[in-house]
Amino acid sequence: MKKWNTYKILYDSDKKEIAKFLYKSQSLNKSDLVLDEAEYNEIGDPIQRFVYRYNERGTLIESIEYDSVNDLVERAFFELDEEDEIIRVTIDYSEGEKEIKEYEFINNDKTEKVTISNSDDEIIGYELYHNDGNGNIVEEIIFEENIEISKYQKKYLDNKLVEESFYSNAKIEYTDTFFYAKDKLIKRQRKGAENGMIETEENGLDINGNIVTKTYHNHIQNYQIVEINEYDSNGKVLLTQSKMNGRLVFSNKCTYDKNKFLIAEEILELDWDGFLIKNEKTISEFDNNAT
Repeated sequence: MKKWNTYKILYDSDKKEIAKFLYKSQSLNKSDLVLDEAEYNEIGDPIQRFVYRYNERGTLIESIEYDSVNDLVERAFFELDEEDEIIRVTIDYSEGEKEIKEYEFINNDKTEKVTISNSDDEIIGYELYHNDGNGNIVEEIIFEENIEISKYQKKYLDNKLVEESFYSNAKIEYTDTFFYAKDKLIKRQRKGAENGMIETEENGLDINGNIVTKTYHNHIQNYQIVEINEYDSNGKVLLTQSKMNGRLVFSNKCTYDKNKFLIAEEILELDWDGFLIKNEKTISEFDNNAT
């Protein structure tokens, strides 16, 4: 069994260390599947813990979440068919409640239907996923009982998503339009129900197709955030910086080991007025004493 520990170091505005503690731990099997993981607070007390079980082919069949005192929060059991596709999910909650999701294909396999029921075997909702026969979901609808709560409608061109509309309670909220260059996404724009522009996002790419700049413009609140990314020769992100109307609001510097695993992050986050929100570093390392 392998075990990774992630430590967090907190700094003040002068980069002075004010705390260091075990932030997260992960145990993995020989196939590098996560068996359990836990998160801790500054004094070493667990905040939450997750446990996972897999079948012999490495497909997840059970996940369990515990709270800070190791009481059950949620347990999900996944029933699979012979091809390891999910056919039923049973979720047990801490208060004894249960939710069951049953999956089936209808409409000549062009629609996946998820029927949701409670512990009393009462049907409380549905989820419908319609595809175009090429593996692209063209419509997602969620019902509570028989009332439509939300819906996504999607359009594709050459198997690339070019338009997505979101409806809430049967009323359109917004439509996203996507633009590409050489199969790479370069722009997304969102318009509201009355066709007014809400936001735009544009990607600048390098010769390898990596996103080196991402420019977000909120047309309602009239602000702009520009994200700049730097990469190493393996295409791993080394540095991300975000500026809002020209002022630095976020920075993340990443470090990798010789196997290209992320082992450290240095995160700085500021509010719109330049005041410190977060200044921390996380360091992940292999626990050689794990058995």
